Amino acid sequence: MFKRVLVLLVLGIIFMSSQVLASVDLDFDNDDFTQLFSAVRYDGNSPDFIYNTRTKPENEMPTYDKYFCYMGIGIDKEHPERPTIWEGAAAKKTLSQDAYTQAMFVAMALMVMDDGHAGTKWKTVYDAAAHADSVLPAGESDRYKNRHALRDMVIAHFGNSVKFRESVEIDATAFSSSEKQALLTSVHKLLSPDDPTVLVSFMPADKMPSYDPDIHYAGLDPQNPHAAIVWVSEKAKQNVSSNMLAGPFALAAMETGSAGTAWKQVYDRVARADAQLPAGASDSYVNRHALEAAVETFLTSSSP
Repeated sequence: MFKRVLVLLVLGIIFMSSQVLASVDLDFDNDDFTQLFSAVRYDGNSPDFIYNTRTKPENEMPTYDKYFCYMGIGIDKEHPERPTIWEGAAAKKTLSQDAYTQAMFVAMALMVMDDGHAGTKWKTVYDAAAHADSVLPAGESDRYKNRHALRDMVIAHFGNSVKFRESVEIDATAFSSSEKQALLTSVHKLLSPDDPTVLVSFMPADKMPSYDPDIHYAGLDPQNPHAAIVWVSEKAKQNVSSNMLAGPFALAAMETGSAGTAWKQVYDRVARADAQLPAGASDSYVNRHALEAAVETFLTSSSP
């Protein structure tokens, strides 16, 4: 069923103190909104697309967009080709996670309309709204009045709970026997005292992430992309077993490429999803933890 939306855009062309108003009657169906949603997810998750995000103090944010504001293309002096989104410092402190996600989503929705990734129809209506905003009277308090009409239309369609970030479903049964064996062999090799690939660092308890209080895979060694680092809490080091290390060492085997190309691709996908989680997420490794859980069963119950 098609959804008909009448977008009233003030195409204000100020000429000799007269303002010409025009109504742009557009049909947006579910396919259009699906295309918009897909474009936001692509731009938000793809390593091939870069946009600028800048955190601004509250007094530098526009009064009409105090949490997130899409600023446009050409704003950033260093990378004028990139779209720019400003995030108000108050956003993380004030908004719930759902409200934060929605606010960022709608800013990104305007971005993908403007950069053309959402398709010609969205680009056309964005340009019309941006032009109308550019000629609003000087006293207008909302300088994004028409773009906010687009924003409100998007919110009305998707509702108050927008899930646009990539989430990863991990099914342990999807891995072949040879893939499992490759990972298993690699993990046992990395756990060997003679293997230098993984550096285990003992950390004060207050330096450990709240979502990994005992053991944490800290990623690749900045000095050596072929080596990795695992943190172990000084509090927990007396009780650490090889089974407890299996998950973090599996992530190390994947990211370093030790377990093979297939596992490297799996790791990169879930790490990218984690990187796109909203700021302030309670578990910044939620997708990597799902991957650990999926492989730990066969890692701890098998031997090479």
